[in-house]
Amino acid sequence: MDWTVKFAGGGETHLTGLGIALLALGVILILVLPRRYTIIPLLVVGTLLPGAQEVVIGVLHFQILRILLAFAWIRVLFERRSSGAPFRMNPIDKSFLYYALSAAVIFCLLWRQSEALVNRFGFLYNALGVYFFFRWAMEDQRDVVRTIKTLAFICLLFAVAMEIEQHTGRNYFSVFGGVPVMTEIRDNRLRSQASFENSISAGIFAATLLPAFVALWWKKGSARLFAIVGIVSATLMTLTSSSATPITAYGAGIVGLCFWHIRDQMKWVRRGLVAMVVGLHLVMKGPVWSLIGRVTIVGGNSGFHREKLIDGFIRHFFDWCLIGVRSSAGWGFFTFDQANEYVYVGANGGLLTFVLFIAILTYCLKGLGYARKALAGNRGDQKFMWGLGSALFAHMVAFIGLSYFDQTLTQLYVLFAMIATVSAPFWKSEPRPDVSGGTLRLQPIGSARLQPSPTLKSGNSTVVGRGLR
Repeated sequence: MDWTVKFAGGGETHLTGLGIALLALGVILILVLPRRYTIIPLLVVGTLLPGAQEVVIGVLHFQILRILLAFAWIRVLFERRSSGAPFRMNPIDKSFLYYALSAAVIFCLLWRQSEALVNRFGFLYNALGVYFFFRWAMEDQRDVVRTIKTLAFICLLFAVAMEIEQHTGRNYFSVFGGVPVMTEIRDNRLRSQASFENSISAGIFAATLLPAFVALWWKKGSARLFAIVGIVSATLMTLTSSSATPITAYGAGIVGLCFWHIRDQMKWVRRGLVAMVVGLHLVMKGPVWSLIGRVTIVGGNSGFHREKLIDGFIRHFFDWCLIGVRSSAGWGFFTFDQANEYVYVGANGGLLTFVLFIAILTYCLKGLGYARKALAGNRGDQKFMWGLGSALFAHMVAFIGLSYFDQTLTQLYVLFAMIATVSAPFWKSEPRPDVSGGTLRLQPIGSARLQPSPTLKSGNSTVVGRGLR
């Protein structure tokens, strides 16, 4: 086997004149713009251009995003954050770092090839580079709002291009290479993809951003114009992708937003959902995940394949739990295609990486929960947190239908960074053991608003706990 091809190595440098011009513009803007605006050229140029625009040096591939990241990190190394406050890692940051390291190390242990090592260096460069750059560049909620506005503008450009595909059957992003000239047709439907590697990825990119754009609407003010642009563009991108997974994720995002009205009863909603799934599994003739294969949203969808993939993942647990598995082709029909993010993470990283990936999702939701409760007096900010949580929920549903790559994976890293940023002030530290004047205080990280709790008497001393409101 040619291991270089197996791990996406080899190839030649491919840069068009327009691609070089956009890259140069992006680099200049990253270096000269104020810190809070550096995310704009990185996102716009790095997302619009297909991955086929790259510089190849030996076995190393530098796509446009990787080149832009290199210059972005020059800013990080030689410039302090505007607030002057040191960067503190919260549980989301730590779980993401541990997940990335675990995925890289275990993958190399699984394959034991030098080409796999190069592949994982590329993975770490993208994952840690994107995530921690955005954590550096975004210091507060205003920076997060600016990032979502930028994503709304990007979706507008993509929506126009994908709508043109629907009317002409041609993908004009093909001038950059890496995407087909003619739009794919399945079941008599054009599946627009713009600069993404396929239509499913294009649709998921937009569908999972819908709740974030609704969150912008809840912010009111000038953000509402971007919210309208984002909502309309995300809807058009989802529909023109003509794919079941994006439409499902779009619906999941709306459901998540609607749960705002019962936000204080979510504990019972979660318990009810678990009870329902267990009950269905007990009374159905097949496993509960077989329902995935029975749902048809768009003609020509492959829910049956996703069902078999999940079934094989569960039944072959001991094959992959230690350090993953080299091939899942023997699990069932078409299961060599690991079109499920949960399955892909576990099958390529073992149980440890899978658990750490779930930990990221758990800490993101927990952090947003802390933030929402602490902002009890600000309904707009509370809804903003809920919108970001609904966007994450849409991703969690989309994971069932696709293993992420291209710009969609970058968007997921950015969402993790946005959630880590807005929730950072509300993570509580461990209590300090020393008690001064009979008072024990919990020191939160950042500037969360504090509300004194009721006084508790213990012996001859009075202990006052301070918690987050």
